[in-house]
Amino acid sequence: MSTPNQIVSCNPVAKHVINNTTKYDVLQYFHLNRFFFRWLRQHPLVLSLPWKPTVRRAERSNAIDVLCSGVLGDEVSLDQWQQCFTEPVNPLTPEDRKSWLAQQTGVVMSSDAFLPFRDNIDCAKQFGVMFVAHPGGSVRDDEIIEACDGYGITLIHTGLRLFHH
Repeated sequence: MSTPNQIVSCNPVAKHVINNTTKYDVLQYFHLNRFFFRWLRQHPLVLSLPWKPTVRRAERSNAIDVLCSGVLGDEVSLDQWQQCFTEPVNPLTPEDRKSWLAQQTGVVMSSDAFLPFRDNIDCAKQFGVMFVAHPGGSVRDDEIIEACDGYGITLIHTGLRLFHH
């Protein structure tokens, strides 16, 4: 599995490839770990972007997503993306993302359903999670507990499951 700071793309998510890994990594990156985008949006490069005055708010939001993720969508080329700015801008590198995200610590993660797999904790640790609350009750709870103990993550079993199929 790739590290969280390796931004990837593969069809149909996006065609512009920055780093090549698996589709699972892309989906995990974008869907399971969205909270880190809020932190990346506070990166000094994002806060000081040289916007053209004609760029609208929705376009700015999309351009910031590209800057943070390094992934262009199917309908946007690098040249089109650069048109948003008064001077050339490069997307954040994996090293930039890694160093910025490393500053994020003490994150709390909660779930209204049990955590079914150890890799949920492995991935959470990469984003600074130090506290996890979930109902417990998974057949793999021992693996979740072991992973939390190994990472020094505080795990709380709430005993309250709110998510039901």
